[in-house]
Amino acid sequence: MLWNDDFVRKSIEVKCDTMINITVPFKQQEYLLVTFSIKGEEGEELKNYSAYIFDYEKGYLIARYSPALNETLKLLKGKYRIFISAEGYKKKEIVLKLDSPKTLTLTLEKEENIEEEKPFNNLLPVGILSAVIVSALAFYVLFKRRKGVK
Repeated sequence: MLWNDDFVRKSIEVKCDTMINITVPFKQQEYLLVTFSIKGEEGEELKNYSAYIFDYEKGYLIARYSPALNETLKLLKGKYRIFISAEGYKKKEIVLKLDSPKTLTLTLEKEENIEEEKPFNNLLPVGILSAVIVSALAFYVLFKRRKGVK
């Protein structure tokens, strides 16, 4: 039996003809509602974001949330690491200590699209064409020489 990742440990010796009932007190786990209000730099509300919720201590993924799935997010009391991402925006990481229901209001910064200049980008088709022409010329010259040797 697990409670808060700790094992309940107790040894009891039971003889074959003995019947025993063991009652273990059960503590109801309380889930708390977490809501998000995610906005862009210009104040527009974002609907295309995803939130990944990880256990702060152990690092494992607990939940993935997206408003597109029309779900509610309920978590146990505790500490969480949350990564929020949206297409076209920089990812954001926050640490949340959850002890009561919370609404997280965050603003994501736009991602800058810097296109790198690729100077050799246009040379690929030219290189392929050159290789085809050189191969054709070599084949033609070889074929002509064989005909002339006869």
